[in-house]
Amino acid sequence: YSEQTAAEIDSEIRNIISGAYEKCKKYLSDNIDKLHFVAEFLIKNESMDEEQFNAAMNSENPTIEEIENIALEKKNKSDAENQTAHENNAKAEEEARRKAEEERANAESNADGAFSSNDFFENVWQAPDEKYSEKEDESAENSESDDEDSEENKK
Repeated sequence: YSEQTAAEIDSEIRNIISGAYEKCKKYLSDNIDKLHFVAEFLIKNESMDEEQFNAAMNSENPTIEEIENIALEKKNKSDAENQTAHENNAKAEEEARRKAEEERANAESNADGAFSSNDFFENVWQAPDEKYSEKEDESAENSESDDEDSEENKK
């Protein structure tokens, strides 16, 4: 581009920057008391979050106590949420520990040859016909062999 185009670009950029500078200067001078308040707060507290800054800038006469209370409320809310989460984690851990103990106890009782309640209902209670019919078949076979043995003994 030509020298004239470059000069026009430079002139337009200078106008944009000058306009932004004047707006910023006016905004800062109109809010100088609030800016001094924010500076004082930062000197005392070292940090300020967005919510505190907005409260300081949008309030007519902000006080340090009001702005500090915003942080305190946030901290209390966070502490309550953390406490609830901690309690929920503790309950979950206790429940998991209790289940593990129950499973271990069931495994030990099963290893001792004892039926668990589930084994009892699955193997004995709900299928008595199968168990009895097997036993009856065995006893009938035993009975027939006993009869044969006794006849041979008689001879």
